[in-house]
Amino acid sequence: CSSDLGASGVQMGTAFVQCPSSAANEEYKKRLFSKDATTQITASVSGRSARGLHNLWATLVDVPPSDSSSALLYQNNFLRKPKVPPYPVAYHLGKQLHEAATTGPKREHGFGAHWAGANVRGIRKMDASELIRVVAEELDQALRADK
Repeated sequence: CSSDLGASGVQMGTAFVQCPSSAANEEYKKRLFSKDATTQITASVSGRSARGLHNLWATLVDVPPSDSSSALLYQNNFLRKPKVPPYPVAYHLGKQLHEAATTGPKREHGFGAHWAGANVRGIRKMDASELIRVVAEELDQALRADK
């Protein structure tokens, strides 16, 4: 229970992204349930720090190359990462890149802003109304157990 960690509230956006009524694209929903789904905090997608699924954007933009020759180029500033523009400029550029990649011949979804909370592995497939009912029930049980 989040209250065990001293929380007085929670954000549950990720839990609702998977709902059938969500407007999120199917690739995003599928990635949420991927067995290798991990998250990271980045500002490069939108210009503001946020947690999202580790994807191709994170690999190519946020993480420097791991091979020694490319790493040396980074150290010597030959392959310097560009400064991230502020919000909303970065976010609009990111959306354009995602749109171009998903409509291109490869239909690449790895450049999307796939926001996800730290507990992405804790989400469950269900309708929004059922999710609210289940979470309310679980909260009630946890609060009774704390007494």
